[in-house]
Amino acid sequence: MPNSTEAIGLVGVSKAYPGINALTDINFSVSRGKVHGFLGPNGAGKSTTMNIITGLLHESAGTIRLMGQECVPSERKKLIGYLPEQPPIYPQMLVRDYLEFVAALHGQKTTNAKNSVDKAVASCGLEEVLNRMIGNLSKGYKQRVGIAQALVLGAEILILDEPTVGLDPVSVTEIRNLIQNLKGEHTVLLSSHLLHEISLVCDDITMINHGKLVATGSLKEIEQKFSGAERFTLKADQFNQEIRQKLKTSLDVDSEQKNDLWSLQTNKKIEAKKLLAFLVEHQADVVEFYQDKTQLEDVFKQAMKKEMQ
Repeated sequence: MPNSTEAIGLVGVSKAYPGINALTDINFSVSRGKVHGFLGPNGAGKSTTMNIITGLLHESAGTIRLMGQECVPSERKKLIGYLPEQPPIYPQMLVRDYLEFVAALHGQKTTNAKNSVDKAVASCGLEEVLNRMIGNLSKGYKQRVGIAQALVLGAEILILDEPTVGLDPVSVTEIRNLIQNLKGEHTVLLSSHLLHEISLVCDDITMINHGKLVATGSLKEIEQKFSGAERFTLKADQFNQEIRQKLKTSLDVDSEQKNDLWSLQTNKKIEAKKLLAFLVEHQADVVEFYQDKTQLEDVFKQAMKKEMQ
């Protein structure tokens, strides 16, 4: 029975070439209306997976579902807007002419094509550059044009491969805001090496390495699974050697001074309130205390390390 909340589903997907398995038994799903991060080091199999989902490659085994329905490659191309890492843009064309050309390639009639282009232009903030040659645009605007061509089809599902690669910080922020605005009306599968950006825009993530699934789930679930060390920051007037030794002996918490602050770290799970209670009990005169937020970069490194073991 079709899953009404699923936009993309991969079940046992594998891809083999002579002498090599590019993908092995990949299973994950992307919920409708969400932005789903797709992570992995270079050569992990991300591009192969995305090309299979879009129908550009045929899987060797397994099933691809779109909007809850099993789809063959020829059907997938009609249901997905795709932005590859190198946007398929023509530098010598005007922005409007190019987007109308893309709409015509998808078989849209003139009136429908105009409506599709107008909607994509508004979504991507291209009104001011519609009559400019693409080759004369900044890289940030070229990337917006690339996203707009993915939207022209009118597909609910978008796959964006490294949409912020090579952009300056201002353009990265603009593209991030654009993707956030697409959420809800569209489902976005987003591949990026900028893990901080993934953590800001994505609801869920999937990690792969060496063509195999490492983890999939919500950001919180993945962080809990691969968080590694617990880290805290402390400022205290009486955090002396005796207290630090007791902290290590009793709770296995290491401490390191950084200017007027202390960094506390343990590889064991410990609640912040338990650690704070210990410090208060031993009269450390706590001035400031908080748990450091887990960074996706640390989670990613820990996940890749465990996968290699």
